[in-house]
Amino acid sequence: MAIVEFLRGERVTLRPFERRDLEAAQAWINEEGTRRFLGTVLPKNADQEHAWFDELVRGAERQMVFAICLAGTDEHVGNCGLHGIDWINRAAEFGIVLGEAGARDKGLGTEAARLVLRYAFEQLNLNRVLLRVYAYNLRAIRCYEKAGYRLEGRLRQARYWEGRYWDVLLMAILRAEYFARRAEADGAEAEAPRPKRFGMCQDQR
Repeated sequence: MAIVEFLRGERVTLRPFERRDLEAAQAWINEEGTRRFLGTVLPKNADQEHAWFDELVRGAERQMVFAICLAGTDEHVGNCGLHGIDWINRAAEFGIVLGEAGARDKGLGTEAARLVLRYAFEQLNLNRVLLRVYAYNLRAIRCYEKAGYRLEGRLRQARYWEGRYWDVLLMAILRAEYFARRAEADGAEAEAPRPKRFGMCQDQR
């Protein structure tokens, strides 16, 4: 089977999430060590996962989910994507999970986050990408900061886990900030391309 590489990085590639990925995703979302960082606390069975995938296909213009694979392989180690895409205000919400424990603490999540930002700002013409992260998820917060996200605020005691309430942090990055960081990395003067006036194209495949 040919390896699909939609977005290519040095150590990871992102490809479209497929129905065949549901079995791994279901295992990850039901595993306590992973679930504590996600927005769900209820068990997920196979039928629910397939229903979610069907909804993903029907709403492809509003959310895009990618399978995170190790570069040069089809080894699926996590998922990430853009959700609730607002084509008028040019905004979306980012989400990511590294389901395979062996893929964590290696910078793979940071690289995947950067690939999605490159896609969001350089191809989808978005102006703002938001994310939510639990205050106890220090590893993820560091990852997001490295990718360029800034703290915008917090929802106080909005997450209940392990017998106590935790804050939910709101972080975001703007188009101008993304291009400023890219220009700084390239040693050039920062100037973001002007946003296009038109909305999304009809075929988002």
